[in-house]
Amino acid sequence: MASQKTESSTASEVKQYEYGRGHGTDVDNLQSLGYKEELRRNRSMFTLLFQSLAVAAIPYGFGSTLISAVYGGGQLAMFLGWVVVCILDECIAISLAELAAKYPTSAGPYYWSYQIAGPRYKTVLSFITGWTWLIGNWTITLSVNFGFASLLAATVNLYQPTYEWQPWKLVLALCGYFLRSIHGHHYRGSLHLAVCGGEGGSTFGSIHPGHEDITLSGWGGFSFFIGILPPAYTFSALGMITSMAEECGDVTVKLPRAISLAVPVGFVAGLFFVIPLCATLPPLADILEAPLGQAIPYVFLRVLGSPSSALALTTLILVITVFCSISITVAASRTTWAFARDNAIPGSRLWSKVNETHTTPIWALTLTTLVQMLLSLIYLGSSSAFNAFVSVGVVALAVSYGIPIALSMSTGRAGVNTAPWTFGKTLGWIVNSVAVCWIAFELVLFSMPPAIPVTPSTMNYCIVVFVGFMTISAAWYGIHARHVESSIKFFDAAEEPAATSVEANFSAAVVPFDALFDVGDETLTDDTFPSAILEPWRAIDILPVQDSMQGPIHSPEWRPSPWSQGSSDLDGMSFPGGACGAMPRLPGRVHGGPEAIEALMTNWFDQVCPAWSAFDSALNPNRKIALEMMHSSAAVFNALRSMSASFLSARLPQLERPALEMLKTAAQSIVQEAAILRTKTVLDRIPTGLLFSLFCLGTSVCWLDAGRLGLPFLKEAKDLLSRLSSHAVAAGDDQLEVLAFFKKSLVYWEMLLSFVDDYETERVEHDYQTAHCREIQATKTDQYPHPWTGISTLTSRLFTRSIQLCRSYRRRVSRPSGSEVSIEAAMQEIQEAQKLEERLLEQDFSSVTPTNNTGDEKTPWMHLAYVAEAYQLASLLQLYLTFPDLVALRLQLTPGTGARSELSCDQWTIPLALRLTKLLEQIPPESGSRVIQPLLYICASTGLCYNLSSSSRRSSIRSDAGLCDAPPVTILGQGILGYIDQMQVREGSVTSGADDLSEVAVEIGVARSFILRRLDTLECTLQPRPIAVAKRLVKAIWAAYDDETRGCTSGHWLDIMEAQNLRSLFG
Repeated sequence: MASQKTESSTASEVKQYEYGRGHGTDVDNLQSLGYKEELRRNRSMFTLLFQSLAVAAIPYGFGSTLISAVYGGGQLAMFLGWVVVCILDECIAISLAELAAKYPTSAGPYYWSYQIAGPRYKTVLSFITGWTWLIGNWTITLSVNFGFASLLAATVNLYQPTYEWQPWKLVLALCGYFLRSIHGHHYRGSLHLAVCGGEGGSTFGSIHPGHEDITLSGWGGFSFFIGILPPAYTFSALGMITSMAEECGDVTVKLPRAISLAVPVGFVAGLFFVIPLCATLPPLADILEAPLGQAIPYVFLRVLGSPSSALALTTLILVITVFCSISITVAASRTTWAFARDNAIPGSRLWSKVNETHTTPIWALTLTTLVQMLLSLIYLGSSSAFNAFVSVGVVALAVSYGIPIALSMSTGRAGVNTAPWTFGKTLGWIVNSVAVCWIAFELVLFSMPPAIPVTPSTMNYCIVVFVGFMTISAAWYGIHARHVESSIKFFDAAEEPAATSVEANFSAAVVPFDALFDVGDETLTDDTFPSAILEPWRAIDILPVQDSMQGPIHSPEWRPSPWSQGSSDLDGMSFPGGACGAMPRLPGRVHGGPEAIEALMTNWFDQVCPAWSAFDSALNPNRKIALEMMHSSAAVFNALRSMSASFLSARLPQLERPALEMLKTAAQSIVQEAAILRTKTVLDRIPTGLLFSLFCLGTSVCWLDAGRLGLPFLKEAKDLLSRLSSHAVAAGDDQLEVLAFFKKSLVYWEMLLSFVDDYETERVEHDYQTAHCREIQATKTDQYPHPWTGISTLTSRLFTRSIQLCRSYRRRVSRPSGSEVSIEAAMQEIQEAQKLEERLLEQDFSSVTPTNNTGDEKTPWMHLAYVAEAYQLASLLQLYLTFPDLVALRLQLTPGTGARSELSCDQWTIPLALRLTKLLEQIPPESGSRVIQPLLYICASTGLCYNLSSSSRRSSIRSDAGLCDAPPVTILGQGILGYIDQMQVREGSVTSGADDLSEVAVEIGVARSFILRRLDTLECTLQPRPIAVAKRLVKAIWAAYDDETRGCTSGHWLDIMEAQNLRSLFG
């Protein structure tokens, strides 16, 4: 459907507050679908459920059509029909709930049809669905309101049986009620809660003994189906609640739950009405004489025998009907507003306005009421014609439900299978099939006359009216929409900036493979790409414009662009650093894109997510956030597909250019969201989508270029988390958990960065002041495992600080200045290293017990415990390699003695490196924790240096000096031993005996072999580019160690890494 575009997705979050105008994920849900947030999200799942029950209004919905049950066979049809119809309607409810979870917008079925249908038919199908949806909303609401007027009139006849209700009196009463119901929306929340109590009271009050009778329809064996009309009518409007999607927090979960629960809850409640009613019915033929066709007051009077008693029970049903009227009118007004917002009805500019005071579409509510009032005038001329207009509501709603469900089935449920709320492929297909068949049968059922023979007064003209409505809508399509299609507006530099949010069709908002193979040769020149990320406020005029790409309006083509009307609330917003017109354009058409994009997203969940998380299950927050937000947040969606393409690019080089282009598109989404947030002085909610996208891109940019460290993304994420921490966020525990999750993710990212870059994090002690970190300090392990930091965030922090200290110290040692300041700083670093050593030695993971399972069979909790202990040992190893005096203190050596370095290596660091290697051997190679292990293998390799004895070293030197005088190698005429002796001469080891080989040398060789094997495995199972750099670094370290004439004490592995620029994000 056409959409009011906003400049970007704003902040998003995993869970939302219950009240407030816009809630992170919900705002992203809406904006990524192409609409802007206009209504207040003040409805909970229970509010929506109660509104659904209020719309059903079981005592009224069932009772107002009781005459049909009387024609259809009486009590048997009533009771069995209630059971059967509830089962069938639940299939419809589940089918609609899945679609609502996939596309959570008030546009409802017509928007779903547009998204699912093929490019050739999506416009016309969405238009047909939209008009049937709108007509159904209007006429079913009219049916309820007219039913209330008729019920009220029948109630009066309890005391005045002879009073005659002329048509004009009923119409006058109806119009008066219309005017009153306009104000009911102010109190709808309380009314929805109250209706449940009213329904309960009316159902229990109906119990009284009575008897049953025979079938009166004349349809023979088909009479039973005529008798199930009451329950079918009762739940006919269950899908109207989807129009409230933009007034509910956490809509992708709460709305489908409310829809799916409405029928089961209504079924149970209805039994307390249907069973007593079946047991107390008077003779069926007598019920047909009920005034105005309203059987309930008449039944109450006949059964109870007293007008006052009948009035008491009827009053309860009248109250329920009022609740139903208000609820269904509110829902219909939201549908009208959504349709007007998409410029699909005349006068859309007026009807789509939202009252700023009440944040409700008052004009749409007015139009809904006016239409009902005009249709009610038909009753003055012909009651049969009016009844046809009233009954067409069920048919129209059924058609609007059936079209998107059938379209979804035609695509193999490709969309709803990945929705946040879904019934799965197999069971969902069965449910959809039952729903479509039941809808088709309903169309026949509600088009039939209730009894035969058929007379002009009993004829059901419903289908005639339905066709008439559709003819009018077709004429409007020909007059208005058909011509709009040829004038679809695309964004250009003179208009508003292109929104990088994913519009009505996600596949149309991305750059397909075949379009991306034709990109320029630009590459990432330095770690500041794009400069827009480093300074997002300058992004708008820094990113290059690609003239071959244009930004489309991904919405039904009969909707003109609202940007040309200047309707955006962001029109006057200023962005520091320049104008907004130079954003890269997205392609207007997609050539084979949707299939490729779907494959990319599937690959992310199947391959990337397990290779990007230390454990992967339903408990993995990375998977949970991605699954919940991939269909609602443009930044998340673009980040996921960028990661997926980047992950595959190492194995398929042809994907590198498309992956780079996708990275740029994802960066644009992030830039725009960041720009929006910078305009806010206080962040009152956690922008989960933006944060998650920053972590996605920042940690995966090295998959395209191994030397990229994601510094600009890290800076943006860190600034954002700092803002959230420094301002009071009015959030519950769930929001604090989200914030804690991202802070732990930041800890891990900074740990990776500190290993290869002189990046300075805030001092660890500062973070320990927070309550959360105090909890971490108080316990050995975290309460819940994290997909990156595992079970101990504290260990990750200590490793970070240890590496930073080592890097700082090596800088001073390798580039001595001789100043007192440098010497004093070096001494301070040595003292801090000693403190860090003490803190690391305090950590003991050998006796920890699991706190929470990971849910991943390949990665039990103990694997993460091994990793935590490995990081503890790796931290100590780096401190001992960098500060030999720490080992001297442990070995009780005199600081400053010349022998201490060799002893440190032989007696302390090598055993520690071997211990670390053996610990890593305990973790199977298929463990999901492998993604957080690459640093550990590098650290272990830095301690695997074998020191020859001094005499052996001198002998080697002499032998090396004499190599030039050695005779050339000869082959012919040589014996086996002579052949080997010649090899020894060439290697310069003739003077070195077998006694030089020690057990430690064998252990070092075995350990080195294990590390290389594991790195090979990681290169096959993770993204290979960073692992390839890690392998080169390990081999360079060993080569430097093995080539040293003084063993492993004359250099440091950090110097080797810096000299050869072997850096990446190793994790």
